[in-house]
Amino acid sequence: MTDKEKLKKLLKELFRSDKADLDFGIYRIMNQKREEIEKFIEKDLVNHIDGELSKLEKHDEERLNQELEKVKQEAKELGVDYKETAKYKEIKKKINQLNSSKHIEANIYNEIYRFFKRYYDNGDFLSKRRYSKEEKYAIPYNGEEVYLHWANNDQYYVKTNEEFSNYSFDKNGIKVNFEIKEAQEDKNNNKSDEDRYFVLKEKDYFDYDEEDKVLNIYFEYRSLSKSEEKKYSNRNTQRDIREKTFKKLEKEIKDDTSNLYDLNWLVDDKNKSKSLLETHLYKYTTKNH
Repeated sequence: MTDKEKLKKLLKELFRSDKADLDFGIYRIMNQKREEIEKFIEKDLVNHIDGELSKLEKHDEERLNQELEKVKQEAKELGVDYKETAKYKEIKKKINQLNSSKHIEANIYNEIYRFFKRYYDNGDFLSKRRYSKEEKYAIPYNGEEVYLHWANNDQYYVKTNEEFSNYSFDKNGIKVNFEIKEAQEDKNNNKSDEDRYFVLKEKDYFDYDEEDKVLNIYFEYRSLSKSEEKKYSNRNTQRDIREKTFKKLEKEIKDDTSNLYDLNWLVDDKNKSKSLLETHLYKYTTKNH
């Protein structure tokens, strides 16, 4: 992968390009700007860098040509062949190198990549620690006896969002989708003290398209109501929610779409103690939680 492609991949991760199927919170905003973001990453950024490279090359070429003319004039005054002088050969080598700017282009993309990689990690923009035997860090110091300084001084914590993604699996010709319909998010970069869990959407939490053979199951990610806190165990709340979710889905699917239930798609061939739905509910809630 080239430095250019590596940067594009990172920018798409920053702007949640792989989350286009989510439609709430920051994801909804990003989806509205999706075309503009894609255009910037794929075209505008590249065009801007190419344009600045061209300006840089032109400026350097003009400067080197001026130096070359100076060498020619000096050689003429001395009565020597300017093409044989070391200075001329050195300048010509630099001019020839300008014709191939691939190494400069690669360095630019790599530096931009390193900047975002330095301050971005899993949805957060923050300063990540770096350790080096060679590079030394300087801090402002006026001779105080005690001076406190921290790595992310003068920086602001920015939590862009939780990492959500939809989830699918197939069994006996049936495709099952787990989808987040709503999520309770932190406000003003203040992390909430309330624990949040994956719970079934309150109403219309599943639908089945018999023609396309697609079953959609809808979730919310939020804190629990007072009645829900009493309903679920405090020791392992998400596990308790998951177990009750499975029982509810199993009953509703059986009552509502018996032909779907009779296809035996709930059976897990690898884990006889659990159904396939239970297995994937576990994977989904632990992967995202």
